[in-house]
Amino acid sequence: MATRLCRSNQIVWREVEAGRLVHCRLHLHPRSFDIIGVYQHTWSAAVTQKSRRKQIWTSLGKLLKEIPNRNSLCILGDFNCPLPSMPRLVGQAHFVTKTGNKLGPQHGDSSTLSQLMNDFQLVALNTWIPALGATSYTASGPSRIDHITVRYRDADTSAKQVGMLTDAPFLRTGAYHAPMITSVNHK
Repeated sequence: MATRLCRSNQIVWREVEAGRLVHCRLHLHPRSFDIIGVYQHTWSAAVTQKSRRKQIWTSLGKLLKEIPNRNSLCILGDFNCPLPSMPRLVGQAHFVTKTGNKLGPQHGDSSTLSQLMNDFQLVALNTWIPALGATSYTASGPSRIDHITVRYRDADTSAKQVGMLTDAPFLRTGAYHAPMITSVNHK
């Protein structure tokens, strides 16, 4: 199917923010499927870094307003931001480590991401099973700053069964992000 899609005009993509925000639309039946890749700047209290992050959040919000509600939607990537627990949208704020439950570093603009989740009724699929653990590993410790999100209507039990590929052979020692995998219903 992927080969057929690539050879047709059924895929449209654009870079919304260079290297940071990419939008791909798959023209499928019965409805289009929009995929947004996010690579948010790292958190810092520095004014310039806060401004860069704000630009990504603003661009993401504008992009989400452009996507028809009838389309399926999946936003995934390195949000460089944890999420607090939110009824129906975000499961647990903590994740399980060998030493117990952990929240990971907290960022000063996490309320902006939470507001986007609420405004567009997005569900963070990888937050419903705390035992999945962290998504990012650095010298400063583990964190859950990477997310797979879909519209509330598409966040069924199967989609929330996210798998972590922490033993993938291409992961290096040192800092890395663990790849995640799930399936999203498109009917």
